[in-house]
Amino acid sequence: LLINTKNLTIPDEPKIRASLNIIQGNKLNELSNASIFHNIKIEVRGNTSQSFAKQSYSFNLYDSSFVKVSASLLGLPASRKWVLQGPYVDKSLIRNSLTYNLYRQMGNYAPKTQFIELVINNNYRGIYVLTEKIQVGKNHLNIPKLKQNKADHTKQSGGYLLEIDRSEWRSNYPPKNDTSANPIAYCVYSPKPKKINTALEQRIKSQFNLFEQNLYNETNIFNYLDINSFVDYLIITELTKNTDGYCLSTFLYNKNINNPIPKFYIGPIWDYNFTFGLADYRDSFNPEGFVYNSTKYIPFWWKKLLENEAFKSTLTSRYSELRSTSLSNSNINNTIDSLVLICEKPAVLNFTKWNILGGS
Repeated sequence: LLINTKNLTIPDEPKIRASLNIIQGNKLNELSNASIFHNIKIEVRGNTSQSFAKQSYSFNLYDSSFVKVSASLLGLPASRKWVLQGPYVDKSLIRNSLTYNLYRQMGNYAPKTQFIELVINNNYRGIYVLTEKIQVGKNHLNIPKLKQNKADHTKQSGGYLLEIDRSEWRSNYPPKNDTSANPIAYCVYSPKPKKINTALEQRIKSQFNLFEQNLYNETNIFNYLDINSFVDYLIITELTKNTDGYCLSTFLYNKNINNPIPKFYIGPIWDYNFTFGLADYRDSFNPEGFVYNSTKYIPFWWKKLLENEAFKSTLTSRYSELRSTSLSNSNINNTIDSLVLICEKPAVLNFTKWNILGGS
């Protein structure tokens, strides 16, 4: 992928105009007629990763009049919004792709990826992971999109996606007199905030509070959450020992806003680059121990669930099943090998650019 910003520095925000050429194969010196051209707007993305020399980026696709368009890139599902994740601290280069791949093999939706080499303004930037951005859609998170009745703004249909992160809303649980865990911060991720009216915002908040209230009070828990998605999320988060799991880049969705008992599913997974022993905080480099009880910032849900006999039984059965199939040692090793094979030769040039091997 060759990006040209006309030598403008790519900022954190807002996105700036640029051009994107996609060239298949080792043809960096030929902008051939076979190359694919797109107009884009691009910005730097991430929190901690913004401090890395090898930065990550988000970009949107546009037509010749700079109207947003959706397109497939390198065989990935068509989208307007894309991420270029730059593995830097992750010297294996594959942690995100590996985790998404394993989660899909478990039968779940996870973002699809392609390894690419990136050049910005004729400056080689190394191996990146082109990733479809999380979004609601037929070939993405396949739930009904939320629609609002234009004649009556109190009426809606479809589903919505929430994100647990450094967000603007605070939940009501646990109550203030319970200091065992902090109330989580969340926001509506889809539809976007500018498309949400006050009535819709309050309705979503009240549904989320109802979900947490019943979980906190341990009443009819599984009427309000999908046990299978929560089990699989816990397994992938603990298997990879994702130190940011549960409290950052965590997504929940409700398929039907009109269901009188709102039912929440957890997923898709996102941002698993600080996994498999990479991080040096919260004891995440230690293969022993669990992330869910590593910090007070983890939502209270998980300890409640792991005290529930039905959840524990489902977790035990599911883990046993997965360890003989998609999460068997042989399948994990084969998946690692398949990704390493893609990166092995380009990695030489990547680590010539970023001379970080052998460091801490």
